[in-house]
Amino acid sequence: MLKVNAERLNQRLAFLSQFGSRPDGGVTRYALSAEEKAATDTVAGWMAEAGLEVRRDAVGNLFGRLAGKRQGPAVLTGSHLDSVPNGGNYDGPAGVLCALEAVAAMKEQGIVPALPIEVVSFIGEEGSRFAWGLLGSSFLAGEFPVAQIGELKDRSGVTLADALRSYGANPEAARTAKVEPGAYKAYVEVHIEQSGLLEARGLPVGIVSGIAGMCQLTGVIRGRAEHAGACPMELRRDPMPAAAEVVLEVERAARESGPSTRATVGFVQARPGAANVIPESVELSFDIRDLDAERRDACVERVSSYFRAVCERRGLSGEMVLQHTSTPIRCDDGVVGVMRDAAAVVGVEPFELASGAVHDGANVAAVCPVGMIFLRSRDGLSHAPGEFTSVEDVGVGCQLLGETLVRLAGA
Repeated sequence: MLKVNAERLNQRLAFLSQFGSRPDGGVTRYALSAEEKAATDTVAGWMAEAGLEVRRDAVGNLFGRLAGKRQGPAVLTGSHLDSVPNGGNYDGPAGVLCALEAVAAMKEQGIVPALPIEVVSFIGEEGSRFAWGLLGSSFLAGEFPVAQIGELKDRSGVTLADALRSYGANPEAARTAKVEPGAYKAYVEVHIEQSGLLEARGLPVGIVSGIAGMCQLTGVIRGRAEHAGACPMELRRDPMPAAAEVVLEVERAARESGPSTRATVGFVQARPGAANVIPESVELSFDIRDLDAERRDACVERVSSYFRAVCERRGLSGEMVLQHTSTPIRCDDGVVGVMRDAAAVVGVEPFELASGAVHDGANVAAVCPVGMIFLRSRDGLSHAPGEFTSVEDVGVGCQLLGETLVRLAGA
């Protein structure tokens, strides 16, 4: 059986936490930032140290390749290194480093796969900087509209094209990051669970059955800026109460849609943003997702209709714009079957559960069969400084991944 070095893996996880670290223990590591680049460069060094062939594509996705005995479609494994604002250090990095450790262990123990295995670190999975989640895998799957690369901007006005250049990537060659279906035999990702189901069942790991589909939108409600003390209530065209109504409707819509629907307003910004000024405009973000595409789309339509109705009733103008969408996927039965066999070797229960969070695998599914392994997350916490998975659980997840890769690559 493959033996992974859980201590080395966790030491590397701790080391990566310095890139974007915050005083409260959280991590802020935005897409294409200096912090993400430093973390990625560090992982590239570890890949080279493990004897992997290291390369980066035109948009900055990092790959480390372990050669196989023969040519053929590689088995792809990995995750991402960027974070949400003030997030944790396990969401993303645990998957990249589990993949690296599993392949490094194979190399050290003289296990040569029949097919190549590639470790990947995708750029910009979180969508916290640019309103486009799963950025790196979107390019790999050909899902990103490359013509918009100079139009998509972060909240500071920096275009994606300029951010890629600053990162050392080549936006003019972004189309070359796309791979064709069949280029990989399978993709397997390790990720923290981000909910408390595994913890409640006392299990260190789980096998993912499917990934929810996501819609991300932005909305702007426009009114009239006036003095907060001078303007009477009945004469105001204030977009903030309208925004408040919309936020509450988002919650109602999700609750009434069904138990697998999730809807969140995670960003609200009033302009000009002064305590004594009625806002001229309010910008909001919307994140609506479900394992069922029709149910998710119905929720999106309900929120959009309510948004328009509130603006009309209050004499305001507004617009909602779809920024990004992903299709719900079911993890491949064949890959899941291999994971179940690997779980028997590792000695863990092959418990299956769905992912309400969206992952790069949702895009990679357009290229090859996909599977995922979840790690138990303490208190089900993620996207927060308290995010934590024990050394033991990370090790078990890495062991399960390694056995899965051995089987998929024919080692």
